[in-house]
Amino acid sequence: MKKFLLCTTVLALVCTSVYAWGKEIMDTVMSSWYGESIDAVINRWGYPTDEKNIAGRKLIIWSEGTEHSVDSWGDTNKDWSWGSATVKDEEVCTRTFEVDEHNKIIRGQWKGESCPFTQFGGKKWINPRNNPW
Repeated sequence: MKKFLLCTTVLALVCTSVYAWGKEIMDTVMSSWYGESIDAVINRWGYPTDEKNIAGRKLIIWSEGTEHSVDSWGDTNKDWSWGSATVKDEEVCTRTFEVDEHNKIIRGQWKGESCPFTQFGGKKWINPRNNPW
């Protein structure tokens, strides 16, 4: 029982550390672009997947992931039936930048489980003119 508790505790600490390290990597990637023209990001990352204007803010969005259909049995009112649903793949990374009236990046955010969590993975998205690694 002691070994089980020790292993569980170690595993929890490792998972927490990997998450914190991954968050730091992506925060560094995103902040490396602050003050740059959105054209510089497009030259590095390719064309964005979406552009939105929300509350007077211009947002440029890159999202990687796929939608797929999942077939399954369902129990609705004890009447088993076959159906399908479209779900967003778990392997998604979305990066969003807000730009000012001169198309300069003023802030950014990211979310997703497939965003790089190591410097090696983050290198393809880091600003080469502002690379802290």
